[in-house]
Amino acid sequence: MICDMEEKHAAVVVELHCRYLSGLLADLGKNVVKIFYEVVSASEKGFGYVYVENGQVLGFVFATVDHPGLYREVIRRGNVRLLSSVFFALLKNPRLIKEAISHLRNGHRASSPELSYIAVDERERGRGIGEALIERLNEGFRRRDIHYYELSVDGDNEVARKFYEDRSFVLCYEFSECGLLRCRYSLTIGS
Repeated sequence: MICDMEEKHAAVVVELHCRYLSGLLADLGKNVVKIFYEVVSASEKGFGYVYVENGQVLGFVFATVDHPGLYREVIRRGNVRLLSSVFFALLKNPRLIKEAISHLRNGHRASSPELSYIAVDERERGRGIGEALIERLNEGFRRRDIHYYELSVDGDNEVARKFYEDRSFVLCYEFSECGLLRCRYSLTIGS
């Protein structure tokens, strides 16, 4: 069963995010990721779904309709808890400071709607959970009268790239982010 992501799902979504996804948010640690999902689960600038079976969350997808606006809202609503968690994470791992600055300057993140995060428990992969989450996400975009969105994936993640390409996502361009090759994909969805 796929249902809307809610604050009650935050703990499991945090675990899946930190276990299976790379990037600055995961590198900042579980506390920052938890605050992020608590805030975004109540935002109109983003939406997500979880795949639940026998009471267990096996995967999730999260998207933004206004990427810059969502992150401004996360900072505003997460305020002191978020800022202090980020500060301590950066103190523990100063290498992340350069990455954080790079993300703040990142020009490829336009205000296009975006599939921001998707993760499926590795023990459950190959069962169609990721595809079901993408289909539900497409329905969610259509309900919001959005018929185009983008996503980024690590350039060396051949499994993810094939997954998206097999579902009609189109490679738009490649770019470097914090010294890593990234690929920007897009999907146009019908009415």
